[in-house]
Amino acid sequence: MTKFTYCTQLKESGLSFAIMADLMSHADTRMVETVYARTRHEGVMKQMEAVEAINAVL
Repeated sequence: MTKFTYCTQLKESGLSFAIMADLMSHADTRMVETVYARTRHEGVMKQMEAVEAINAVL
């Protein structure tokens, strides 16, 4: 698994940039925010499903 994949999966799971930076041994969040944490279509769809589930309950 690459650092890009790892960080993207962490982002999609809902972790904060601060926690991701810590897990990847970075002093701050700049690298995580600008380089590693990418947005994938699968992650966007997963979040959309979560929002739709919440709206269905309301």
